[in-house]
Parts: sequence; structure tokens; C-alpha cells
Amino acid sequence: PAGTVAGTIMGTVGYMAPEQVKGEPSDARSDIFAFGCLLYEMVSGQQAFRRKSTAEIQAAILKEEPPSLTSSGVAVPAELERTIRRCLEKTPEARFQSASDLAYNLKSISTDQAVPVAVPARGVNKTVVLGVAAVALMATLAILLVTGKFGSDQSGPDHSMARSIAVLPLQNLTGDPEQDYFVDGLHEELISTFAQISAFEKVIARTSVLAFQGSGTSIHEIGEQLGVDLVVEGSVRRSGNTIRTTVQLIDSETEDHLWANSFERDLTDILALQSDVARAVVNEVEIALTPEDEARLASAPQVDPQAYEAYLKRMSHLYKLTPPELDAALHYFEQALEKDPDYALGHAGVSFVWVARQQMGLVIPSEATPKAKEAAQRALDLDDTLPEAHYTWAAIKTWSDWDWEGGEQAFKRALELNPNLAEALVYYSHLLCYLDRRDEALELAERAVQLDPLNSIILTISGVTFGYAGRFDEAIERHQQALRTSPNDPVAHNSLWETYYKMGMYEKSLESAKAFFRGLGFNEIADAMAQGYEEDGYPGAMTSAAEIMETFAKQTYFSPAFVAMIYALAGD
Repeated sequence: PAGTVAGTIMGTVGYMAPEQVKGEPSDARSDIFAFGCLLYEMVSGQQAFRRKSTAEIQAAILKEEPPSLTSSGVAVPAELERTIRRCLEKTPEARFQSASDLAYNLKSISTDQAVPVAVPARGVNKTVVLGVAAVALMATLAILLVTGKFGSDQSGPDHSMARSIAVLPLQNLTGDPEQDYFVDGLHEELISTFAQISAFEKVIARTSVLAFQGSGTSIHEIGEQLGVDLVVEGSVRRSGNTIRTTVQLIDSETEDHLWANSFERDLTDILALQSDVARAVVNEVEIALTPEDEARLASAPQVDPQAYEAYLKRMSHLYKLTPPELDAALHYFEQALEKDPDYALGHAGVSFVWVARQQMGLVIPSEATPKAKEAAQRALDLDDTLPEAHYTWAAIKTWSDWDWEGGEQAFKRALELNPNLAEALVYYSHLLCYLDRRDEALELAERAVQLDPLNSIILTISGVTFGYAGRFDEAIERHQQALRTSPNDPVAHNSLWETYYKMGMYEKSLESAKAFFRGLGFNEIADAMAQGYEEDGYPGAMTSAAEIMETFAKQTYFSPAFVAMIYALAGD
């Protein structure tokens, strides 16, 4: 090899990691890069980055990949070549994160193959055919000596089969409580990034992991309750437009800390930061990314910082579904679009608000549907790979156009792009009930609950699916579970109202009906129901509610279909 460079960049030039070449801090992962160079040379007889001058060697380390080992005429097992390639990744996060991980990988390679190894002797390369196990042993001993890990425990669980993950709420280390919205929003977006990686069978939604914020629950217990193998913890610091995120990956069964790292980006590159974190975790657990996953992670666009901040602020409002909260969410989506009119997520959010307003009976469909469609179409035109846009389009096709075939196609597309999108799964299950495909509907509803077990909306709609299947006791249990999670959820109260009615449990049906209207802020309707019940039982309660709603409808919109349903419940 060339000589050692004196000065700020230390190391033997042909074996230096890219971060050392750039004069950046190095750690054990830099040693792993050096060892990758050594192992490459052992197998091929050639230095990985052999060039004529030091400058050319350094440039190659930074920008080029070494030739394929098979090009040297050596029949190299694919597993061994992949291991060497991972050691030689340009970024530390993409390499093996510890000597023990590398040693474990080498020892796991099949021993029934042989590989030529070039061994220097008296200045001449001699090729000796060794089993892969022998190469692995030589490599393991060398890396342990290089990194000072000789004699440490090299055993441990195999995390390469881990397929389920929960990202716990991130800590706000900015020192400013006013930045909580930013940290919370970044947490949700990081979960969304993981959820779109198809190899993860389960990525727990934010609603459910929030239940463990500040709870003191152990990682092992969290893993058991959520049914996941891996848990991610992290923190966020913000200084102006510079964001620094520190994350660590933990085995939920053993509570072993598998890996930790920090990532720093400008706010305009916040989506790339999320991709960096996800890619590093994927590399650590050795999950194979599909070409689509690779393309998505590699193509994270820049965002307008002010637009992104406005988008994040909508989060605390959107899913509460009351008129004031939906108004607040729409305000922040529109604010984001003022800063960046081409922000696809902002348009998808606007569409969702109008869909929700219509679904909750707050706005006449002839006003809501065109606005929802326009915003959803704009989002799709800007980014056809956005799962949220396809999900919102599916809701429009299903419940505004009554185009169930188009709705199903849009749901399927949303779930192709994000298999872990619990909202799309549970509402798709609702559509499948209309199509009388109840077994499929129940399967999707259960999948949604696994992904987001503490989300009241998910629990409620899954309960509705049980109701369609005639399994009323299970439906009631889901609705009650939803209310234990969110006591004022109007959708859960509405679903209980209907289910109790179908079971002939009229007093409980009435209590749920009153709770529904109080949750939406319509105390007058709830009071009218109570008065009507005193005068004429359940039919009187429903008649009183319908009549006062008709009075209100002269000043503000009430869904005529909803009023008709209440008259029907009164037996009229």
C-alpha cells in the first residue's frame, strides 16, 4: 500500500474510509471499511482502490466502487461478495455497525463452497483454495484484532428476520416546548417512511405508540403489547433550519441496543433525513429492499421549510373530526400551499378535510365533493406515488361518486405504495362489506387493528365491519375499546348508537346517541333527546332529535339522509 498520510487525515491511504479521506470523525465503522479492503485483497489478490497516486486513490475511495470480485477470475460465493460490498459502503450507516455483527455474518456463510485466496509469499502471490469457513475464520480473527473486540461475545440473536417495528415518540431536545408540533410531525413522517418499505410486515402507526409516551413501560413490554421485534427510540434537536436526529435501534425481546447514530440535515432536506434513518435501520437488520423501495428512498425531494412546518402543525387537529378541529387543519394545509403551491401532501390534506366534512355530515356534498376531487387530483398530478392521495381518492370514489370499482382500485393502489397504511386498510374493509365480501373485509380490518391497535377510528370502523357480519357482540367490544382510548370519539358513539339499536338495547342506544351529539358540540339535540325520552320513550327521543335538527337546518347544513335515518329509528 501507499504510505501513511501525515496531517489531519490519518490512515493507510488504500484502506481509509471515505469519512477519513474527508477529514471527518471516524469510529469502529471506519475500521470495518479498512477490513473490507483487506478481505477484498485476500480474495482477489488486488487492492480494492489501487491507483497510481495518493490523490487518485482518495478520489476512488470517495466516488468509485471496486471491480466485481468475479472479474478477477475467482469464483466467489455471492454471500461473501455481498458481505465485502457492505463493508465497503461509502456511508458508515450502510456498513456493518460493529465487529461482532460482521463476525456473525461471516460465520453464517455456507461452508460447503471453496474460494481461492491470494496469499503473499516471498513477493509472489500464491493462490490457495480455502473453504469459505476458513476465509470467514481468518476474517473474523483479523477484524477482532483490528477493532479490539477479541475475546468478546460474538453470539447473539439473528436480527435479519426482523420484520415488525415501532418508532416511539421522539424527544424534543430543542429546549422550546413550542417546537413540540415539529417533533411530533417529524415522528409521524418517519413512521410513514418506514411504513412504505414493503419488507416490513408491520409498522405500528403513530396513534398507538403515543400511548407509551412518558409511561415508563419497558421496551420488552412495548414489544409484547404491540407485537413487534424492533423498537426505535430517538430525539430531535433544531437550531434554526438545521435538524439533528439521534436514533437507536433496540431488540424488543432482549432489550439489546443494536445500533445508534445521528443524522443532520438542513430543513429543506428533511425528507432525505427520514430516508437516511430508514435505510440505516434496514441495513442493520439486513432487509432486502425492492427496486421500488430503493427508488423511493433515493428520490426524497427537497421541501419548502415554511410549507413543511405548516403541514406538520395540522397533525393535532386533523383526526379529531369536529368542526373547529377540521377548520384548524384546513387552515394549516392552506398555509402550507401558500408557501409552496406544488406541495403534494398539502393538496392531499385539503382533500381529506373536505372528505371528512362530508362524511361527518357537516357540509353539503355538492360543495364538498368538487373541492375534495380538485385537491386530490392536484396531489396525484404532482406525485402519483403518494399513498395519502390515492387513499383520499378512494374515499371520494366510494362515498361521493358511489363508484365502488373505482374506489377499490384506488384503495389497492394506496396499499401497494404503503402496505402499512392502517386507515386505508380499515376503510377498504368497509367497502368490501358493501360488496358482500365479508371474510376479506374482516381480514383487512384485523390487519388494520394490528398496525394501529390504540387508534379509536381504526377500532370503530373495524367494529362496523363486525356489525356488517352480524357479529354484534364483537362490534360492541371494539366500539367500547375505541372509547377507552378516546372517550369523546363521535364516530365510536355513533356506531354504538346504531349497534345497540339493532340489538334492541334502546336505553344504551339513547345514551350513545346523546354522547355522539355532545361530542360534536350539539348539546341542544342531546337535551331534546332526553326530554323526548321522558315523554314517549325511544321513539320520542328520536323524533325530538329529528325535529330540532330540521329547525337547525334552516340556518346551517345538516345531512337530510341523517335526519331521515333518525326518523326511521323513531319508527316513522
